[in-house]
Amino acid sequence: MKLSLIIPVYNTSKYLNRCLDSIINQTYEDLDIICINDGSTDDSLSILKEYSKKDKRIRVIDKKNEGASKARNVGLDKANGELIAFVDSDDAIVPDMYEKMIKNMEEFDASLSICDVYRVKDNEVISYGINDEKVFLVENPILDFFKNEHIKYVIANKVFKKSLIGKTRFNTELTNSEDRLFIYEVLKKEPKVVKYNKPKYIYYFNSSSASGAEFSLKHESVIKSAEMITYDALVNYPGLTRIIDTYMFENLIIFIRKLAVSTNKNDYLDKYNNVRKRIIDLDHKININKKRKLEVLILRYFNCFYPFFVKHFTEKASKIDKNKVKDEIIFS
Repeated sequence: MKLSLIIPVYNTSKYLNRCLDSIINQTYEDLDIICINDGSTDDSLSILKEYSKKDKRIRVIDKKNEGASKARNVGLDKANGELIAFVDSDDAIVPDMYEKMIKNMEEFDASLSICDVYRVKDNEVISYGINDEKVFLVENPILDFFKNEHIKYVIANKVFKKSLIGKTRFNTELTNSEDRLFIYEVLKKEPKVVKYNKPKYIYYFNSSSASGAEFSLKHESVIKSAEMITYDALVNYPGLTRIIDTYMFENLIIFIRKLAVSTNKNDYLDKYNNVRKRIIDLDHKININKKRKLEVLILRYFNCFYPFFVKHFTEKASKIDKNKVKDEIIFS
């Protein structure tokens, strides 16, 4: 089966060769590689054109800058493969990623195949999921989505049957977390989902820490996306109310952490206080672990210390077994 790879590109010339090399050297060769240049102002377009001359599987679409969601939708409209996958142009993939994922899809007669993810920061692997050879069907995909267990919210570690996606498209009004809404809409169709615990996608963090970064209104998409999903889910899955509320709670936490350590927090105090109140109110409706309870306690009674808590207790990566990290990782 032909796999259409959709790659939005915007000013990633620094990483684009790494990404494209990892794609054209895949052991699964029946690829339709669609690169959408989203109005880049660096050398991205010239790099794409150079690669398209070397590899005829690469198609380059040049368009004005309208965001990743619009670019992905253009790719979906142009895709001619029976299978669909997405890659971010500043990431890379392990050489046998699609061979393994499509093999799993065929063996389990699934319409959605998932692998785990290497997360790399400053040339160090900071996480890699479970990292074993287990392949299995996800029992309840919608429940799994809200509990963030196997499916996860990443779009790029997945291979979809094109027929499963159908007319579903990315919401172009969202600048963040549009992946989650897309995945949720697809899972509502009740697909058979196969999961491979081996990490095959390589996600590279920006080397700059979240601490001290400026906050902008585009980060509100985290909440907007979560609200759209939550409102729909509470109607369609009433038996999951507590778990859905927990999902909303976790997204509010993501938002308030980002705002708490931003350099321009004082410009958005009304939003901060609104989200803080929503988190405190939800605390009574859901079951959360002790660390989350402590976080809510600080927000409720010791709010002035919350930025310190975020900077020093929420950004630490867990220790990993480096013996499980293979040399197929691209460090550069």
